Amino acid sequence: MTFDTYQQLLNRVRESGGNSIRNYLAGDSELSTGEIASPENPGWFSETDAIWRVNADPALIIGGLASLFIQTLHPRVMSGVADHSAYEQDPLGRLQRTGRFIGATTFGTTETADTAVETVKKIHSFVKGKTPAGDAYKADDPHLLGWVHNTEVYCFWKSYEKFGDVDPEIRADDYTAQAAKASIGLGYKSAPSTFAEVEHNLETYRAECEYTDQASVAVKFLVNPGVIPKPTIPAYLLMTTAAVSLLPRWSREMLKIPVPPLAAPLAIQPAARQLTSLLRWFAVPPHERRAE
Repeated sequence: MTFDTYQQLLNRVRESGGNSIRNYLAGDSELSTGEIASPENPGWFSETDAIWRVNADPALIIGGLASLFIQTLHPRVMSGVADHSAYEQDPLGRLQRTGRFIGATTFGTTETADTAVETVKKIHSFVKGKTPAGDAYKADDPHLLGWVHNTEVYCFWKSYEKFGDVDPEIRADDYTAQAAKASIGLGYKSAPSTFAEVEHNLETYRAECEYTDQASVAVKFLVNPGVIPKPTIPAYLLMTTAAVSLLPRWSREMLKIPVPPLAAPLAIQPAARQLTSLLRWFAVPPHERRAE
């Protein structure tokens, strides 16, 4: 086999594997070629921005899982999900819609990003009700939007920092400031501009957190959603363990799934980094997909 033939084979394997992964994670919600920002049709951000670089890294998958775990701990947010989301019946659909929003506001043209925000705002306007304890909730409540935003920024950055292809020139504060734009559009006007603020904000929400029955059901589902293809179950278990290892200690204890102290640095982190490296090889960056 010549080198050129070998390279062509590798390229076909990469393309096929990448398409399969993208189809599973994005499905019909994947951004089309015309929706991705370019110099001719710019978006909120470009490929040189911190948020573009971080959100394009496969480590974001682990960060996304981590954010879902911790978000279950806010009773009003959890009730909104339990009452208005078919996550148990259509977990992939919810994943793909969430992924589209992140993709649209990060990689999309200005029109694509603006449309994504307006679409979510309309959906949020109908999401309201009461928790089993009788507390009222509304998805467009700035305080609840703040919980979701701060948990996501915290988990996304921590995952990139531990499991991503880290560029030392990318700063946590730059990422935080850029990530605020979408949440401000949704109604969270006091979104933090520094990562230290994110960490502080999580502490202020701590007193509101509780491991409710609804949270317990959601956590058990996240650990075993029942839709993971059998060959990839070990990889998913690794990602969930890595996700939990990212969380603040108080939240891990509240979730009742603590990670052994030495497990993260000695086993989980190296294995998770190997997994994200493999996914990174398969991945095609959003700006390169314009040429497909």
